[in-house]
Amino acid sequence: MKKLKMIITFIITFVIAICIFNSFSFAYNEGDERVWSLKDMENLKNLYCLDHGREAPIGEGVSYRAKASIKLKGNTATYGSNTITHDSNGILSALLASGSISKGYGKYSVDDHSEAQFGLWTFWVDWMNDVGYNLGLSSEVTPSEKYDRKGKGTEAVTKATQLKSDENEVTITIFLSNVDTGDWQMLLYAEPQTPPEDDPHKGEHNGKIITHTRINIIETIFRNMETYAIVNHVCVRGDYRRHKIATKMLDEIVKICKERNCISIKLWSNNFRKAAHACYRNYGFIANDAVFFTLDI
Repeated sequence: MKKLKMIITFIITFVIAICIFNSFSFAYNEGDERVWSLKDMENLKNLYCLDHGREAPIGEGVSYRAKASIKLKGNTATYGSNTITHDSNGILSALLASGSISKGYGKYSVDDHSEAQFGLWTFWVDWMNDVGYNLGLSSEVTPSEKYDRKGKGTEAVTKATQLKSDENEVTITIFLSNVDTGDWQMLLYAEPQTPPEDDPHKGEHNGKIITHTRINIIETIFRNMETYAIVNHVCVRGDYRRHKIATKMLDEIVKICKERNCISIKLWSNNFRKAAHACYRNYGFIANDAVFFTLDI
């Protein structure tokens, strides 16, 4: 029994999730492209519809291009080198940043949207007239008309007016679908810039986990293997990718593995995950010639 215990491989498993909000911004640059689906619109709490053509492109995934990115802080709006202070900025920033107003698009039905979505349909045209055009935004990011469905938009705007504060800070980016027909859509992506008061190792942002990974630390009896780690996955929510969060996760993984005296880190990744492979290679991982086996039991 004693000898058996000596050859047992000890596995220490860590499941970590981190957030690193002070080191980067979620704002997009003009020309950046994203692919979103109707499911994304319904699930995300910071993606909205401003306007669309005959039918919104609600398939499995539609390509959108960023047309403008504006920073709002209280009554101040900044676009490029232009800055304007106006009460309308305070209303818009409260509408999209205040926790008292329900966020996101909501469900794809006439009456089942969030407060912020109803408010945007009612207020965006007014904001463009008060601020947007003076900032230098073009008419292509303005809906043809404003909507106030059953007074819900007015109610949301009134609520936002009461919640105006210099603490409301958000960056908004306007996206247009890459569709040349009448089936076009204009989206607004809003990201509050004030870091949340979350535990920095929970990987939460606005109350949701955005990234996580699993590490197995393995101590062996073999001299050439010694202690090593196996990383099962490095996951980042789709709407938070392209901000080097996976790289920050890898930094955290390496830190933990060094503290556990690991001499190497191994991971596996499905063949189709080309973007993940590029991330690993850029970090310094080398692809080994190996076959991954699975036995379902």
